[in-house]
Amino acid sequence: MNKRIYPLLAVFLGAAGFGLQCWAQTTAFEPLTGLIVPGTASMLVLKIFFVVVPVIALLCALPLKGSGASIDAAGRLFERLNFPARFVGVLAGMLFCAAALLRLTGDVQTGAGIAALAVDVLLIAGGAGMVWQIVTQRSRRSLFTLLPGFSIAFWLVIYYHTQSKDPIVERYGALLLCLMAAALALYHQAGWSFGKADPVRGMTFTLTAGVYAFAAMPAAASTADLLALTAIGLWMLLHAAVLPNVPEKIVEKSEEAET
Repeated sequence: MNKRIYPLLAVFLGAAGFGLQCWAQTTAFEPLTGLIVPGTASMLVLKIFFVVVPVIALLCALPLKGSGASIDAAGRLFERLNFPARFVGVLAGMLFCAAALLRLTGDVQTGAGIAALAVDVLLIAGGAGMVWQIVTQRSRRSLFTLLPGFSIAFWLVIYYHTQSKDPIVERYGALLLCLMAAALALYHQAGWSFGKADPVRGMTFTLTAGVYAFAAMPAAASTADLLALTAIGLWMLLHAAVLPNVPEKIVEKSEEAET
């Protein structure tokens, strides 16, 4: 399979999900009450889309099986990035930081609890970790690569705790699914910095999280959520292009060194 297909697939499915979500937001909810309209085709198609995306991502990632199992790719994911790719990575990290700062400002103004404020600070650190991975080459076995996934995992907990009181899951389900997929994708991406490459699972979660991010944008409840989803989408799009292209010559060099 052509390795360029992965970012193109993410863009195509992301655009499809974005359109389906726009359709659902305009037809599946009562305009006055915000309640879900039973049996709407738009919501049914959207739910099917969210189920099908991980299957498509897995099937497309299967050709990568074995391509990185023995690669000592620690700290090498971003070695060959050109300027546009580095710009996308830095932009994603900065947008994530901006989203976290907006969340922090809003939570301070509304008197949110310590847990929510702590997650906001952790999200800022996660965005900084994204930028750090792009601008420095010293990401080998660094805990900074774990910060983005760690921050989103805690955001997922807080988000589910606050939103689960709403009986209408369709209002927050898209962002919830995106955070779940993003946490898994970010931890698998961080695994490359520790020499634990798993191309199939990494690409599966990366594609899924990226598509979910674009599909959740029309349902974003705040500017902070929209910025965060944009950051996640860009970050996953960057990795969809990078993960299949880690040079396999690293294996040969390491084997020669051992002999």
